[in-house]
Amino acid sequence: MTKVTLNSLFLSLFALSLSNLTGWLLTEKIATPQAGASFLYIGIPITLTIFIYQTLFFRGAQKKLFSYLMYWGSFGFTLGWLMFCFFIPLFWADSIATMTKTSFFGIIAIICGANILIALRIVDRKWKDVGATEFENRFRLADSTVEWDKVVKKMEIRPKIYLPGVPESWTNAVSILMVVLAFLGVILRVSYPIFSAFAWGIPFSIVAAFFLQVGAYIFAQACKVRTFEKNKNMTVKSTI
Repeated sequence: MTKVTLNSLFLSLFALSLSNLTGWLLTEKIATPQAGASFLYIGIPITLTIFIYQTLFFRGAQKKLFSYLMYWGSFGFTLGWLMFCFFIPLFWADSIATMTKTSFFGIIAIICGANILIALRIVDRKWKDVGATEFENRFRLADSTVEWDKVVKKMEIRPKIYLPGVPESWTNAVSILMVVLAFLGVILRVSYPIFSAFAWGIPFSIVAAFFLQVGAYIFAQACKVRTFEKNKNMTVKSTI
């Protein structure tokens, strides 16, 4: 298990600050200074919410397994928001039609929602298959601790890039296509600005969805631990 330190909290604060800076500068470049300011009206509350959440769980994460998982799970949302800030400025671009923006937003919402749901379903299934039994076997009643890393290893949880309707065997091809699209987005930004915007935005939206999936995996694990605690009327301690 990764030790919880102040460095991790400061690293998250740095990533969140970088997110706002990136989104603000890109929005000003794509649209106007006024648009950049309106981005901050959205970005700052989101980053503060994530950071305050992490701060509230920080101390408990050093002692309780549930808090530990809730703390680290939020880092998936830290990185997800950072990726979002690379393409959210597109929604302020006047050159892109409102209908196009709405369609793009719908696609992003579907991809992100699907990644979160697939994580919840996989954890639920693997917990029923092997996780619950392994947890019971690894749990030490004497000190209320569990070898959590070994429980997760037994469950074989491996986050992957996921697109609804796309076979898992295509993952490598999708990864290559994402790199190609991002590259095209950079070199065609003058000649074909609208295509460039979407070629740049789509890869980052998929990566953002992946990080949300990672966070959802950890949050789902935290829920399993919390259910165990309620059933046993006890608190599972962290082993870090």
